[in-house]
Amino acid sequence: MKTGLKEFDSVCGPLGLGELYCVAGRSCMCKTVLLLELALRIHRRYETNVVFATARELPEDIIAKAPVAARHLFVELPARSLQRDAQVQPI
Repeated sequence: MKTGLKEFDSVCGPLGLGELYCVAGRSCMCKTVLLLELALRIHRRYETNVVFATARELPEDIIAKAPVAARHLFVELPARSLQRDAQVQPI
């Protein structure tokens, strides 16, 4: 499926439904803002849900970066604390 962002689509090609994509880069390169825009475009264009997951940012911080008019489209899922999991001793 195409995102509607011509430059992104020309570099990455169409995205596959049900596929998992990982975007990585240095801090403060606007990855979150770009991916929020892509998620909103895909949601609107294809009337489908998009899961946005991150290991570093809290859900409320991600939603705060979304356009105000679109924030009602986001549903915050509970974040799992990796701190608690770090206390479990490996076997």
